[in-house]
Amino acid sequence: MKIVTQQLDEIMDSLSNLEADWMDDTAKVIMARLQTIPVKKQYCGNDISVLMNVENKFDFDAAKLCAGLFLGLSKDRFESELKERLGLVGERD
Repeated sequence: MKIVTQQLDEIMDSLSNLEADWMDDTAKVIMARLQTIPVKKQYCGNDISVLMNVENKFDFDAAKLCAGLFLGLSKDRFESELKERLGLVGERD
């Protein structure tokens, strides 16, 4: 195998935009929800409360995904942490 040495600038110059229509309905709701969060230097519990205050289950699930993304946790990890900390009190059908 031939080893090819590349420079970062060469790699960056060779990149191009990739057009993709990847957003399903859930992604659209999540993106819209994320755009409602004001940019701040510091966030508090009330910010999470506002994020989670939604009218229906679909939006609540999207808000949970947003909170997980904000915390840098996968969906499964966030759900696990949430159940561990809240127990059954935090579950919603």
